[in-house]
Amino acid sequence: MARYESIKIDIDVYKAIVAAKLSFSETPNDILRRLLNIDSDDLKLKNNTKSLRPWKNNEISLPHGTIFKTIYNNKEYEGSIIDGEWSLNGSKFSSPSAAISAIAKTKSGKATNLNGWKYWKILTPGSSEWKDLDALRSRTVTLEDLD
Repeated sequence: MARYESIKIDIDVYKAIVAAKLSFSETPNDILRRLLNIDSDDLKLKNNTKSLRPWKNNEISLPHGTIFKTIYNNKEYEGSIIDGEWSLNGSKFSSPSAAISAIAKTKSGKATNLNGWKYWKILTPGSSEWKDLDALRSRTVTLEDLD
């Protein structure tokens, strides 16, 4: 049986722990174990030789551990970037559009093809501010933008 100790932390440390959360079920203890590379089986420090990849495309890079969320049909969804992939509800996706399309269905239950850039908000590790994913993309000004 695990023995637990209480520690006092300030609000900034608490916010950093919450921002590092990869799923709703991950406890603060789980988060700290992961961040400190503590193996839950034998309580020894892991030899972290594998570097976890960010997700990249030709416009932006999101670091491993970035949390993304959206509300679709009055239901909140949250996932994270895990080793270069969009991880959501136990599945992995290669893009924000693939991730949103996996949860967005028509009334008849058919798959949709949505632009995920328009739906997701992201929280990068160490940040306390959620940002619209689409706002991070580089933009080319068109004539329509000037009207």
